Amino acid sequence: MAQYKKYGKSTNLVYALSTLLAISLLCVFGLLAFLLQARPAPAEEAPPPQEEADASVPVSAPAPAPPAEPEQPAEKEKPAGERTAWEILADARLITHGMGEVDGITTLNCLEGFQAQYGQGVRVFEVDLRLTRDAKNVLRHDWWNASWQNGIDWARIPTRDKFLSEKILDKYTPLSFRDLLQLMEVYPDICVITDTKFTESDVFTIQFDSMLADARELGLTYLFDRIAIQVYSGNMRTGLHNIYPFSHYIYTLYQDEDFTGAIGDCDGFIPYHGGDS
Repeated sequence: MAQYKKYGKSTNLVYALSTLLAISLLCVFGLLAFLLQARPAPAEEAPPPQEEADASVPVSAPAPAPPAEPEQPAEKEKPAGERTAWEILADARLITHGMGEVDGITTLNCLEGFQAQYGQGVRVFEVDLRLTRDAKNVLRHDWWNASWQNGIDWARIPTRDKFLSEKILDKYTPLSFRDLLQLMEVYPDICVITDTKFTESDVFTIQFDSMLADARELGLTYLFDRIAIQVYSGNMRTGLHNIYPFSHYIYTLYQDEDFTGAIGDCDGFIPYHGGDS
């Protein structure tokens, strides 16, 4: 019995120490786990710098910049003392039709007709204007006469370049509105009266926008002060004045039904309805 008691006390001491060691180990492991969780994550390493491109490897060139729009020339100054359309008209006794007769032919609107009539002292020229296929203005009375220019008639409306490339009746020089402006610059004593034919606002807007574009490209908008714009109604005059403040208008009454109807009953008066105008 005494021997049992001796070993029993020792056993209890071993148990107590073992328990204490186990608790200490648990505390150590818990502390380590806590420290591992609280440890900040390592910073990500920056990617290594890219190596410079090998000079032997072709690098695609940047896309070329779009071409700059050509600058319009500055507006030329009106020569000092140049007269206006009305001042020239006040002294005129004759107005040529269709840019002037040449070789007994009228309404060709050609350079030779202008030269012939200018040489005879004429200074006021009525010009007929038509739109081309590319919405440019050229001097032509109408497109009906297929014999005037090769490959050009009412069913084959030309471009401006095509129109200018074909002689009229194989000998006369056709003109565009640009050509007319350049003639007016060379001959500062002439006045022009337009006959643009069209009365529909959508058409004459395109027509006069094109005329203005030609003048601006040449720097010659001041020449409109020597051009009398022929209009065929009050509405047309209002529409044109919204496009550009033209200084001079001529109101042609033969297309005004109120006017022709009012005076058509007058004895001895025969209203004129256009014809070869």
